[in-house]
Amino acid sequence: MRKFILIFSLFMCFILMNACIIAVVEHSGTDRSPRVDEFHRILPMQSGTTLSIDSPSGNIEVQGWDREEAEIFAEILLPLPQKTNFRFMWNLKPAEVEVDQFEDVILVKTIMKDRESNYVDYFIKVPESVKLKDIFVEKGNVIISDLYGEIWTEILYGDLEINNFSGSLTANIVDGSVQATIYDLRMEDKLIVTTKEGDIIIYLEEDVAVKVEAAALNGEIFSDFDLGEIKPQEKITAQLGETDGGIISLNAANGDIWIKKITP
Repeated sequence: MRKFILIFSLFMCFILMNACIIAVVEHSGTDRSPRVDEFHRILPMQSGTTLSIDSPSGNIEVQGWDREEAEIFAEILLPLPQKTNFRFMWNLKPAEVEVDQFEDVILVKTIMKDRESNYVDYFIKVPESVKLKDIFVEKGNVIISDLYGEIWTEILYGDLEINNFSGSLTANIVDGSVQATIYDLRMEDKLIVTTKEGDIIIYLEEDVAVKVEAAALNGEIFSDFDLGEIKPQEKITAQLGETDGGIISLNAANGDIWIKKITP
């Protein structure tokens, strides 16, 4: 009997030594998942610099500010519904945040070590004039605000929201919607937005000069602007304002397209 107890005790000690025990901190007053860890870094970043983000799972929020630096804050979270302060997470390997800076590029990447058990939310501030390129998210929402420059993003499952932006935009969304408010469209600016499953809503200034090409194969197109055709419709090509304006190309395979005026 004593031999059995001794063997059992040694076995349990072995299990405990090989388990990953992590203190889980709940977000007070919210229904969000518990936080395992966090990441915070401030880097020098000049206007016009490129920021790239690769995030398999988690939300991304990027906001412009009047500083020549980037502030990167990330929360590593667990999708647990239980409301406890501490929980033993057996064999859990939390995700890590990796940041590399080159001469004019900052690369932010989530390193997932336990893909099914955790994800990372990013809150990033950058100079108001910046290039957001290769913003890739497998599952999560992206919010971008108060910037001018260039945006290129791809989201597999999640929504894209852009507020107070000026410049060129390329967005490819597989399953999710897009809502973007665009100011000061120039002749060289191009807005190319594609969704497979989801609506597209674009807000433009009333006096915008732009060529619009839009197609909603299994939906309809609605517009606050006079497009010269009976609406709603499935496909349009129209010129708003001057002929030397920018270009907007919208394509929703299974969803509606709305082109709205920005209200004062």
